[in-house]
Amino acid sequence: MTAGVPVLLSLAPGSALVGAAGFTLTARGSAFTTASQIVWNGTAQTTRFVSQSELTTAIPQSQLAAAAEVPVRVRNGVGNDSSPLVFAVQNLQPGER
Repeated sequence: MTAGVPVLLSLAPGSALVGAAGFTLTARGSAFTTASQIVWNGTAQTTRFVSQSELTTAIPQSQLAAAAEVPVRVRNGVGNDSSPLVFAVQNLQPGER
């Protein structure tokens, strides 16, 4: 049986600073399955299924080395990717700490 196309509605957190510590990314949406994977910048990540509307994955510090707009998708199988959301890796602005 083939899984349907997942719908990705939100990411938490939605951004991080360059050089920040690794973190757990939570993807929320619908039509997630136990085989769903979070795809970070084109690479499928080891993903924990929480429910049909929530997945999590660990994003290591190495993925936060430079400012970028990282596309994040959920994949339910070949050709069954959600539309992407953008995760912002941002530089610290002058005066911020």
